[in-house]
Amino acid sequence: IRLMVTSTTYRLSSSCSPELREADPENRLLARSSRSRLPSAVIRDQALLVSGLLVEKLGGPPVKPYHPGGVWEDVSFGRLKYQQGSGEDLYRRSLYTFWRRTAAPVNMFDVSLRQRCSVRVIKTNTPLQALVLMNDPTAALLNDAQFPWSAHLSSRRRLSLVAQSFKRVAHLAPMSGISVYWQ
Repeated sequence: IRLMVTSTTYRLSSSCSPELREADPENRLLARSSRSRLPSAVIRDQALLVSGLLVEKLGGPPVKPYHPGGVWEDVSFGRLKYQQGSGEDLYRRSLYTFWRRTAAPVNMFDVSLRQRCSVRVIKTNTPLQALVLMNDPTAALLNDAQFPWSAHLSSRRRLSLVAQSFKRVAHLAPMSGISVYWQ
C-alpha cells in the first residue's frame, strides 16, 4: 500500500493541458488523475461484482448489510438497535440499503444529508473514504471470496489471480514490471 500511495501516479493532479488531453483522451498513460472519486455506492457495488458475490435481484424490500455496532444506538439515545441482514441481503446493490435519516451507512461518504430533500449527490474527495473502505469487514469478505485459500497457493498462482482480478477491474492487463511488487 505504501508503494501505491507514494507513487507519482497516485499523487497526480486532475488538471490537464489541451495537448495531453488530445494525445491521451482516455488517460491510458495515467498522466492525470480523475477530478473526483467514484461514489462510495458504486465502489461497493463494483467490489461485489468483481468478487462474484453481487446479488442482481431487482426490487424487493430494503436490506441491511454490515453496519458497525453502536451507531444507531448513539443517534437514537439507545432506543433503536441495528439488526444486520443475512444471506443474500448482505450482497445486494447499495441502492437497496436501508438507512435512517440520522444514521446513514458509514461507508457511504457522499450521501446527501437527509434532513431536507436533495436531488444531487454530494461529491467527496476525502482520502478517509479509501481508508474506511479498506478497513470495512465487507472488503475482507470480498477478498476472501475472490481469493479462496490464497494463503495456501504458490506465489506464481497468486500473481496469476491478482493479474486476472486487475484485468477484470481495470479492463486492461497489468504492465509487465508491476508483478515484482505483488510477490
